[in-house]
Amino acid sequence: MSDQAGGGDGGTSPPPQGAPLVPAKKYSSSFNGTEVKTLVGCGVYPVNYSAKSGAAGAGTEGPKLSEADAEAAEAAGGFVDIVDEALYYFKARMMMKTFPVEGAADRLSLWLTLYLQNCMRRLSKQPQPLSQAQAWAALQTLASERQTVPGDASYPFNGMYPKPVPAEHEALRDYAKQLRLEAGYRLVQRVYAHPSADGGPNKFWMPFAKADLLGHMMEK
Repeated sequence: MSDQAGGGDGGTSPPPQGAPLVPAKKYSSSFNGTEVKTLVGCGVYPVNYSAKSGAAGAGTEGPKLSEADAEAAEAAGGFVDIVDEALYYFKARMMMKTFPVEGAADRLSLWLTLYLQNCMRRLSKQPQPLSQAQAWAALQTLASERQTVPGDASYPFNGMYPKPVPAEHEALRDYAKQLRLEAGYRLVQRVYAHPSADGGPNKFWMPFAKADLLGHMMEK
């Protein structure tokens, strides 16, 4: 039986063509069980770091996905890495009333989803619509700020994670900085793939800046 954050069932939609099949009702991560190691209950997974994100050099905990493995995942029609998966399911997970936790990847995905919502909120708080370059600069600044991670007193879902060991907690903070940069960079690519008429972010993404994840936000 899985743990759940929240209460009730979420919405459903099919996974992308050829992607690893996950329970559509739950959006549980397809990366559960594939982690290199765990930190405070969160899985650590190889990530296909973008050269322009600066994520690979921002920490030492997150292994880099090899080019061959990334190409193989794309050829198979699946998610390249857990950041790819988190972005694909972001909107659906934000609308769910529960967030099932069936493994270490789900715990990391819960944090990633909360951080992506924080990114959207940061973009929405600007006095006027940002260009793509300005949006990326804003999210680089956000990524450099100290953000809550599982195990911090301010993290809202600590009940879904084991009690942190100090060394693991700091290692998770290191890994989280890499993920913040990579997730922010890729989010900007998606939000500006089809910009609004004034060159700002896509109007179908921005409503999620005002949403919360199971009643919580990182940044008020």
